Amino acid sequence: MRKVYAIIGLLMVNFVCMSQNFNFSYSQMTPSNLFTNILTAGKIGENIYQIKSDRKGLYLDIFDSQKMSLLSSKLFKANKCESSDCIDKHFDYIKTSFMKDAILLFFETYDRKADQRMLFVQKVNLNGNFEGKLVQIDKIDTKKRSEGSFRVWQSEDSTKFMIINNPPFEKYNNEKFGFKIY
Repeated sequence: MRKVYAIIGLLMVNFVCMSQNFNFSYSQMTPSNLFTNILTAGKIGENIYQIKSDRKGLYLDIFDSQKMSLLSSKLFKANKCESSDCIDKHFDYIKTSFMKDAILLFFETYDRKADQRMLFVQKVNLNGNFEGKLVQIDKIDTKKRSEGSFRVWQSEDSTKFMIINNPPFEKYNNEKFGFKIY
């Protein structure tokens, strides 16, 4: 009876694998541990770009899509920055947009003195190097760090992005929001 169940199980697995478009690929192993998370990845041209995090900070990994080999890995956000191409711990990572000719890294922070939540962007070229400095692109006046939010949306053709800011709301009043397109 066990043989019958085993044969039926193998036939079902075979049928499921054949009915799906099953792709398998491999790449060069990159060092990771239990605390490594892949946050996002995207393809621009012939390279695959990956944002990952671990205990030390956030990394940008660049892979060759043809050979599936690691071309470079760069720490860009850390608790203790030792280079100019690094963003310190006071900025919270929000999102990455993979544009046609660059990578945009979005961060936010809260300024207690000014009571403002601020959104910043860092442009990264396709070699993984920062272009220019971290630039503030939006802000929300708020009394608490937890109030207000930003949303970032990328156009379908990867040439523009839109920021939606949602300031804190007042009870029983209309909700406010704003749009900016870059």
